[in-house]
Amino acid sequence: MKKKILFWLEDHYYHFGIAKSFHDLNEYEISAIISSTPSAKKFYLEQNLIEFKKSWFLRDSINLNKKNYDIEFLKDFEKKYDFSIWKFVSGERFFNNYSRYHNFNRNEILSIVEQEIKLYEKILTEVNPDYLVIRIPEFQDIDLLYRMCQKLKIKTLILDYTRFGYRCLINSKPDSVIDFKTSSIPKNLKSFEELRNHIKEYSTQHSVAISNRRGSKKNILKAGLKFLLSNETMEFQNFYQNINKTKFNVLFKESNLIRQRTQRKSFIDKNFLKSFGNEYPFVFFPLHFEPEQTLLIKTPYFTNQIEVITNIAKSLPIEYTLLVKEHPAMRLSGWRKISDYQKILDIPNVKIIHPSIPNEVIIPKSSLVITISGTSGLEAAFYNKPSIVFTDVIYSNLSSVSLLQNWNNLSQMILKSLKIKVDLSELNQYVNHIESISFPFDSWGLEQESDDLFSFGGYLTGSKITVKSMTKFLEKNHSVFELLVNEHIKKFENL
Repeated sequence: MKKKILFWLEDHYYHFGIAKSFHDLNEYEISAIISSTPSAKKFYLEQNLIEFKKSWFLRDSINLNKKNYDIEFLKDFEKKYDFSIWKFVSGERFFNNYSRYHNFNRNEILSIVEQEIKLYEKILTEVNPDYLVIRIPEFQDIDLLYRMCQKLKIKTLILDYTRFGYRCLINSKPDSVIDFKTSSIPKNLKSFEELRNHIKEYSTQHSVAISNRRGSKKNILKAGLKFLLSNETMEFQNFYQNINKTKFNVLFKESNLIRQRTQRKSFIDKNFLKSFGNEYPFVFFPLHFEPEQTLLIKTPYFTNQIEVITNIAKSLPIEYTLLVKEHPAMRLSGWRKISDYQKILDIPNVKIIHPSIPNEVIIPKSSLVITISGTSGLEAAFYNKPSIVFTDVIYSNLSSVSLLQNWNNLSQMILKSLKIKVDLSELNQYVNHIESISFPFDSWGLEQESDDLFSFGGYLTGSKITVKSMTKFLEKNHSVFELLVNEHIKKFENL
């Protein structure tokens, strides 16, 4: 019998490419949950590239006008899946403070979640998949499916990041802790500087791809005109992330965002440090980009970063200052409120570093790096600096990384961590192991290519996709999708 794979497909199309390559092997039964815009839905209805055994259009299956819910059903679901719904929905940016167009109430949230649960249970019963293949879950709809499959012991494969630039791996759990200590330690150990240079080779291409994301003003203009002239507005809003996202509201909010971005950037340039010396010892805390999965879903109890900074500042030895750095990608969200920056600046032993200052300048001068779940804790190790994280991350098995489990222990943990030195042989072992289980894949570059081809650079998803354009995309990247399928198959064999 053919193994059955359930795919999650949407408006970034490399998972469609993976599904197509699996389909062409003629060894698997392919089904799909499709979350797509109205424009992209037309493609899925017309395409003959993949013959799905079963498929569902997620957005057609959820009635946003339904406001009632069955509390007994939800209580039974929590018991059955050992699952806290309120903790779960707190990680959905559109249900919380990050929604720019609609404020969701209790009834709306629970009605949507209940409908999704019933749909997924129906799908999983009908398909009975051997494998679920998805991207990293960052919104509640895909995260709910992932969590249900985990509880039901359905083998899940996620295209995940190693935090080494463009090297990726297939994981069953995003950012799961790597057990590398059974691997052999390389005989010829690289120095810290050699390791930094080695890893930088992976990061340079990755950084270029990220900096090029949605960078074209021409694409913004084209996407804006297409949206304003589109007659799909009502159907477009038939998705919880797009409620009240009318043409007028988009124009108003985007113009307001431009004004806010200018004002906030002016405040940043006037008040944030652009240089610093060695006049005082400091601990480094880089702010997370908001909203993002690694903060909202991975660490739901640490989403108030101002509160986190305040607690770290309270816990520092008297001679230390806390240097906080704004995330440079926050420009995409219009930066944070000036009042938030002022709250941080008002803390006596805290200073904020300008987002233009790279971590590679800051970390070598620091004594300790503290991050909620960011890559800077791993970067610290390459500069022989200890770090503290607030949740398990891919690199948290390194002996120089300490996991905070109780706020009351933070002062003692900081004092202990300040004395830790990085084990160079262990770091070599970690790098060697990550390279052995990962593969080169420029996910950001392929996603940008997909966005440029189908979505005006990502500003209007799915608006330009046709069978012809998709065929061209698949043929051009055939070797990439072949690599990804082979890596998934390797993981099948190890699950």
